[in-house]
Amino acid sequence: MKTTVGNKSERAVVFVCAAFAAITAMVCTQSLAQENQPELERAMALLAEGDFQKAAAGFEQHLKTEPRSFQALLYHARALAQFREYDKALASLAAASEIEPSNMRALAGKAAMLKQTGKTEEAMRIANDVAKLSPKTRDDCMGVGEALVLLGRLDEAVKQYTRVLELRADSFTYQTRGGLYNTLGRYQQAISDHTEAITRNPRCALAYLGMGCSYAGMRNHQKAIEDFTKAIEINGSLAEAYANRGASSRILGRIDSAMQDYDKAISLDPGFPMAYYNRGVAYRHKENYSKAIADYSKAIELKPDYQEAYHSRGVAYLKLGDRSAAKRDWKKAYDIDPSTETGKSAWRNYQAN
Repeated sequence: MKTTVGNKSERAVVFVCAAFAAITAMVCTQSLAQENQPELERAMALLAEGDFQKAAAGFEQHLKTEPRSFQALLYHARALAQFREYDKALASLAAASEIEPSNMRALAGKAAMLKQTGKTEEAMRIANDVAKLSPKTRDDCMGVGEALVLLGRLDEAVKQYTRVLELRADSFTYQTRGGLYNTLGRYQQAISDHTEAITRNPRCALAYLGMGCSYAGMRNHQKAIEDFTKAIEINGSLAEAYANRGASSRILGRIDSAMQDYDKAISLDPGFPMAYYNRGVAYRHKENYSKAIADYSKAIELKPDYQEAYHSRGVAYLKLGDRSAAKRDWKKAYDIDPSTETGKSAWRNYQAN
């Protein structure tokens, strides 16, 4: 029997682009997070800098004195979502909907949180309902855009955010549209949007994160590292920036630097599956297959449908001579989605071994 493996998918690292979907939409305010700011304004600025836990605490403080602040409830939910407090986020969105029952952003946010808690059918129903609405206000356009993102209709979402910018331009919307452009592979347009977001708010760490993803997509990893580093300088607790900088460093052959960044990302966010996956790739390149398998397994534990992790773990198992475990993982990777390149590669490996 052959002992061959095609591991192009395993060699790939995964970048986490600047958040843009309904679950992760942020606000890049014009002001900076300074101690003498009003609590709500400071919380919004912390959200822009990617300091999600402090932002959530700030919104909670504001809500003690203004419990019916729709804006605080909406963005409190989005801050909570960043560290996976989905049930609490849903509670904040429910309170927001009591204040403005037909607000499209609150409805889209609810759909996103429901999807994260495994209630996909209900989430898609709500998102579809929102996407069918005719937005009349700028805020409505944003809500419809977020619903379209959740449904995977990204080109339509871009049109909605373009309309938002036409009504009133702000840093947040440029960052959001830039994230969409990244996902669509339209990197030059993404760079333009992230540049505008940074011009409007130089401390928008998430815009630098998105810019780094753009350059990584264009395979300019040195420039990507510079932007990820800038995001870290603004907010040293942004795990995604460390993970992405590690990914670019790994591609440039700087394995030890990559490992340091992956370790830091995991220490900041132990529930971050892509950081474990990328560190597993780095361990494979150091030919430490046992540690690679441990990291791939942790990534799968955190994200059970992590196709790349199953594929890569299969490669590592084969390197250790465990053909049956390798085939089991490749079969699982194929079953998750046979249509992707990872799924096709997994099936070829399964058949060849």
